[in-house]
Amino acid sequence: MDLTAILKTFFDVSNTQTFSTSKIEGGYINSTYLVEITSKNEGIEQYILQQINDVVFKKPEVIMTSMNEIARHLNQKKYPKAILKPIQNKNNSLLSYD
Repeated sequence: MDLTAILKTFFDVSNTQTFSTSKIEGGYINSTYLVEITSKNEGIEQYILQQINDVVFKKPEVIMTSMNEIARHLNQKKYPKAILKPIQNKNNSLLSYD
């Protein structure tokens, strides 16, 4: 997977930002990465990038739609714990393909 190409589908890459990625070990099905974006104006933002194993999950769009609906529901109910909130890429999609 070309992480830089995938990141560019979600974020504007400019001279004011630097990206770092590190693989999060321990997953058995999907590959998961911590993405840190350092911006001169906004400090450090962290994101989780997950490469969905499409051999195991034949319809990754269903996973992302469900994940988005769950996050939206928990947010509406004011769930007190941290919630993973899917973000859309520049094409208004929750998935990017390499």
